[in-house]
Amino acid sequence: MHSVTSPTNVTPTKSRLTGDVPRQPQRRHRDKVTRADRTVIAVREALARADHPVRARVLALDLGLPAAEVTAGLRRLQDVGAALSHARRWVAVDATAEPEPQPGHEHPGQATPAREQPGPDLP
Repeated sequence: MHSVTSPTNVTPTKSRLTGDVPRQPQRRHRDKVTRADRTVIAVREALARADHPVRARVLALDLGLPAAEVTAGLRRLQDVGAALSHARRWVAVDATAEPEPQPGHEHPGQATPAREQPGPDLP
């Protein structure tokens, strides 16, 4: 039978791989900008630079990002009103400009024919 003895060296030893380097402070209090936030910023800047409506996949190729991330960023911009999409082509929205009429909507200067309201028949 084999007998098991206790270790002879009880004191903890320093690893030879670690030097006498002071610990670096952890970065807990810095601003946390996520990858999604950086994607939204890059997409917004690319849309602002574009001189014509751009598809999401073209933005993805230009920015070197996955198309799914660019699409998610465009949807976030659309939710806050910073981007518009028509026929899968995206444009940046200028918050200071007057909104342009959407296709299929009436222009403010055009008069629409008034419909007669159905009312009670009077004798």
